[in-house]
Amino acid sequence: AYHIQLKTSLIETGFYLFIVWRLNIIGAKNHSTLETVIINVDMVEACSRFDAEAILGEMIELAKNPSEEIEADGDWLSLAFNKGQSIFMNRADKVLQENKQRNENFINIRLRSLELSYNKGKNWVNDQLDKTDKDFRIKMLHAQLEKKTNIFEEKRLKLESKRTIQKNHSIVSAGILEVE
Repeated sequence: AYHIQLKTSLIETGFYLFIVWRLNIIGAKNHSTLETVIINVDMVEACSRFDAEAILGEMIELAKNPSEEIEADGDWLSLAFNKGQSIFMNRADKVLQENKQRNENFINIRLRSLELSYNKGKNWVNDQLDKTDKDFRIKMLHAQLEKKTNIFEEKRLKLESKRTIQKNHSIVSAGILEVE
């Protein structure tokens, strides 16, 4: 685990456990974010999700290595980690729920667009069929219609398969944050 020092006005002076996860939402449009949870010595989330994101940015840009090492209580670290993980999992579930409706809307719009395009092509082919009596032209148009139908169905099934979204996550970093 890392031990870093940081001067920030976003949380009070003290020692904290920070944990950074990469959260991936997989659906019609994939979404990936870094989520940071900061736990104080009282086992409480030290700041909001948005402040934690800002603190992560400050940690990346402004943090320094401490001049002295500290001894952290292993039991506290374990409990704080479990608390942080619980907070993160609740947050990840909320992010998943937020993305479900966006995913559903995106797929419905794409399907409607696909249907409009297919119907336009199908209507054109049917129009051409009405205008011709030549066997070779009729066969060619039927083949064209079959190809359009197969492509439409393939794209439709691919979109439908992305209605169910999933999440996965991994820990990117964790450690002790010493705020001066």
